[in-house]
Amino acid sequence: MTELPHAPTPDQGSHQLAQRLADVLVNIPSRVAEVEDRLGSLNEQMAQQARSLNQLAQAEEERNRLLQDTLERQQWLESASRQQELLSETHYQQHVVDPLARQVFPLLDDLHGVLEEGRVEASTQTFLAGMKAQLLDLLATHGIEAFSSFPGDPFDPSSMRPVKKVRVFQLCEDRTVSRVLKTGFRRGSAFLRHQSIEVCVYRPPNPTPTGLLATDKGN
Repeated sequence: MTELPHAPTPDQGSHQLAQRLADVLVNIPSRVAEVEDRLGSLNEQMAQQARSLNQLAQAEEERNRLLQDTLERQQWLESASRQQELLSETHYQQHVVDPLARQVFPLLDDLHGVLEEGRVEASTQTFLAGMKAQLLDLLATHGIEAFSSFPGDPFDPSSMRPVKKVRVFQLCEDRTVSRVLKTGFRRGSAFLRHQSIEVCVYRPPNPTPTGLLATDKGN
C-alpha cells in the first residue's frame, strides 16, 4: 500500500517561506541595478533622440533661412534687372526716339495742311495721305500717338498751348477751343508736344452811348 507524502510541519513551512524571502531579498539589488541600467540606457536613447531632433530643427531652420535669403536675392536681382531695362528704355526714348519724333512732327503738320487745303491732284493727295499714315504708324510703334481737341471743347492748359485769343460774346463759350492749329503728340501721360489752339475769350459787347443813339435818330 502506497504511502501518501506527509504534509510539512509548521516549522518546515516557515523555514521554506523564510528561504524564499531570503532568495528574493538577495536578488533585489541585482534586479534594481538591472532596472536602473535599463532606465539609464532608455534615458540616453531619449537624450540622443532629442539631440537628433534638435539638430534636425536647426538644419531645417538653416535651410529655411538659406531659402529666404536666396529668394530675397533673386527678387533683388529681378528688380535690379527691371530697373536697368526701364532705365535703358527710358534713356533710349528720351535721347533717341523723342528727338527723331520731334523732327517728324513738323512734317506731319505740313502734310496735314496740304491735305486739308486740297491743293494737289487726287493721286498726289492719296500718296501724301499714305505717307502721313505711315509716319503715324511709325510713331505708334514707339508708343507715341497724336491727339487733337474739337471746337467747343473746354480749354485744358495741361495739354493745350493757346497761341491766339478769339473774342466771343457768349459767356458759355469762354475758355473753349475755337480752332486747333497744330495736333499734339504724347506717350501715355507724357506730352511730347502740346496742341496749339485758338482759345475763346469772353468779352461783353461795348454799350452804345445814349446820346449817340439820339443823334442818329435825329439825322
